[in-house]
Amino acid sequence: MNRAQSIKNIVIPALILLIASGIFVGFVKSKPEIGSLPIDEKVWVVEVMTANPQRLAPQITLYGKVETPRYSQLTGAITADVVNALVKNGDIVTRGQLLVELDNSDNRLLLQQREAELAEINALIKSEKARFENDKNALQHDKKLLELAQQEYQRALSLERNKLSTQASIDTANQAVLKQRLALEARELAVADHTPRLAQLQARRAKAQALRDLVKLDIERSKITAPYDGKITAVKVAQGDRARAGNTLIELYDYNALEVKAQIPLQYLNDIQQMIAQSSAETSNSTAYAVFNDREVNLSLDRLAGEISQGSGGQDCFFTIAAEAKNLPLGKTLEIKLSLPAVEDAIALPRSAVYGSNRIYRYEDGRMVSHTIERLGEYHDGDQNLLLIRAPRLQQGQRIITTQLPNAIDGLKVKIQQAS
Repeated sequence: MNRAQSIKNIVIPALILLIASGIFVGFVKSKPEIGSLPIDEKVWVVEVMTANPQRLAPQITLYGKVETPRYSQLTGAITADVVNALVKNGDIVTRGQLLVELDNSDNRLLLQQREAELAEINALIKSEKARFENDKNALQHDKKLLELAQQEYQRALSLERNKLSTQASIDTANQAVLKQRLALEARELAVADHTPRLAQLQARRAKAQALRDLVKLDIERSKITAPYDGKITAVKVAQGDRARAGNTLIELYDYNALEVKAQIPLQYLNDIQQMIAQSSAETSNSTAYAVFNDREVNLSLDRLAGEISQGSGGQDCFFTIAAEAKNLPLGKTLEIKLSLPAVEDAIALPRSAVYGSNRIYRYEDGRMVSHTIERLGEYHDGDQNLLLIRAPRLQQGQRIITTQLPNAIDGLKVKIQQAS
């Protein structure tokens, strides 16, 4: 009885669940069908241009700083008061122009002293030469006197043998010979000592001349002059200041040696090296230009730096500046347009045609088709600043979309804007 009751408790709920499921399926299948609504695809209006690959010279934009290898800090070589400062910051000066004048009164007095010392030594040298000539003449007389004294001594000896002279006469004659021999030796020593005495005086004269010339040099250094044609950047003294030796008085630079330092990205280095190797004096002046005060300044690519700085994205290069651009201020940052060697199959596009860094779209059967490109640089056509690209799969005459769309993808439906 219990077994039958258990089966009944299981079967009846299962039948009820099965019947309910069948009723639900029947309701679902009997629901009326609703047709799908047609999707209206939006069409974007775009502008296009015709692809025309050709040989063009790309340009790249660099940012450089005006520098000069000839920047001088003029210092004082003597300690003296400033008599006059004749220039101001920003003045243009010429080579040899007087910039600062220092007081040289002390040095002028010292120069008089050195001149007097030199004159005294010159007089001593003249006296030594005159004494040497006198000693040479006197030496001949001393030799003659010695011969006479010796002859007198011989006569005294002869008389003494004949018992005609005394011993005192002989001694007197002998004494005269000895005295004359001593005088002759002293004269010979004076003549022989002339050369070292003269050399000593000449050395003193050379020393005196050097001391005099040093004072003259200090007097010349009291006048600070421009070492070259240049522009003043700082005047650090004024009239009445005490200038000390080694202190900076004037700072200036050579405006004829101005150059612009910029950095070339690594991907363009091969082209730049080739251009430097092939450039000549006649063609190098047109390789680049910059705009300053609404006018173009011609630049010439001169050289590349000797090393690439660690962590740098390029290599430094240096441009020489045309002579007419002397007024470029030191430290000025310039935007430089540098022309690279011409390349084949290049296409000039407006910037709005390029998506990201390497993609454009062409128009084909009302749809957008993407192309991967290679950026070559910039290109200037009159007032238009275009991008120069190369796309190997793009054919002559195909139409490139130049309108920048925010949701551009492959297959997007577009139509060409009709010219008004």
